[in-house]
Amino acid sequence: MGTTWDPGEAGDLRRRRRADTARRLVELADPLPEHERALVRHVFDQGRPVTELAALLGEPVRRVRLRIRKLVDRLTDPRFSFVLARSRDWPSSRRSIAEACFVRGESMREASDRLGMSLHTVRRHRDAVEAMFEAAAELAAMGPRGAS
Repeated sequence: MGTTWDPGEAGDLRRRRRADTARRLVELADPLPEHERALVRHVFDQGRPVTELAALLGEPVRRVRLRIRKLVDRLTDPRFSFVLARSRDWPSSRRSIAEACFVRGESMREASDRLGMSLHTVRRHRDAVEAMFEAAAELAAMGPRGAS
């Protein structure tokens, strides 16, 4: 016979899933700049309310929430993990551009200014990383049959 649904148990599973997600976000935050890593830790590891963080930072709550949402989006973007896993094998210029754009979340112009490279160079390397990511995703989607 089928098992009965226990709403209390379902709530526990949701809490556990939330805790697992929070733990994973904190782990993923290691390569971020210190100020972003600290924000992720405060919210997802220590459970500090956004209103408290906003008051400490002297920023509007809305802006801090937006920063956190953008951080979570970046941490959960498959390109973030792709760059971290593959960039060691790339030339230093491509690696630094990929880390600036996909890990640090800088715009191409910000990366260009900070790295002292032309916007054209940054765009070219960023596009190459996007193409490698898409090719890897297509291969993964084909499964073991497509890899041979």
